[in-house]
Amino acid sequence: AYADSLRARYLERMALGFENAEYRAQLEQSMISAEVYDALEVDRRRRQRALDKRPQLDLGLRLQRMIRKVELFRELSDEGTRALVRQLYPELAVPDERIITIGEKGDSMYFIASGEVEVQLPGTTINLRAGDVFGEIALITSEPRTADVTAKGYVTLLVLRRRDFQRLTRSMPELRTHIEKIAKERLSENATPGM
Repeated sequence: AYADSLRARYLERMALGFENAEYRAQLEQSMISAEVYDALEVDRRRRQRALDKRPQLDLGLRLQRMIRKVELFRELSDEGTRALVRQLYPELAVPDERIITIGEKGDSMYFIASGEVEVQLPGTTINLRAGDVFGEIALITSEPRTADVTAKGYVTLLVLRRRDFQRLTRSMPELRTHIEKIAKERLSENATPGM
């Protein structure tokens, strides 16, 4: 239900973008006056702001179990897992949307809650599905991303930003130590998706 709600909001945002383009075209063709355009834009922006408020996500124990399946977070205590859950925010990717671009600076890691992504590494392509993660090295290094990651359909992601991760690891240094160890192993293999 939450993913459906996010999809509907995303489609509404796209429609508002098309609406804005149409208003501009009509203004440029003198089909509407500047005053009418301004009034239409005020209304469109009001609707845009309403769409920017995300619905509340409460995955509860299911999300905690998903996090525990991830190698990076297996050693977290129950309290640590609950603290991590509170730092995640949801994001929806639509089919063929680029989530990560090779060479860009990363500042987030992603949990795939539903759907599938394609990871294009130099010389190979892999698919990741619900329960998988990517981008975790971005939490501890400033290395540029080493892969392109694209949504293969509608994908619901849970995102952990670096600043939230740093706040979390100040109170849980064992988490940072564990992630640094895994990240170093993956960097040495040079095959980590989305880094």
